Amino acid sequence: MKRLALTLAIVACLGTIGVGAGLAATAKAYPTTSTVEVKSKTIEGKISSPKAACLKNRKVVGTWRGPGVHATTEPATSNGSGKWVIQFEVAPGDKGTLTISVSPKSLGGGVTCKGFA
Repeated sequence: MKRLALTLAIVACLGTIGVGAGLAATAKAYPTTSTVEVKSKTIEGKISSPKAACLKNRKVVGTWRGPGVHATTEPATSNGSGKWVIQFEVAPGDKGTLTISVSPKSLGGGVTCKGFA
């Protein structure tokens, strides 16, 4: 009787593992990209994704690295159409690199919107 109970417990565990693996395989992650335009006192952009729900409420942060300078902007949040604006001024002639980071977003049920840095 003990052997039968142990066998049933192992089969039940294997069935649970199989179901969990099946759920993980159905998870979907949508890509995200963003345009970036540096203006005189702002950095502006628009998030793009094949999933409309991936556009709204995305946290966007800019990082400026130049000779002797490392600055991180205040975060901005994208609106319903994916547009975002960060107040940030780069002096004309400054040499450096601007990087934009967009945080990932979970839509629930294993569906995510990918972020990038």
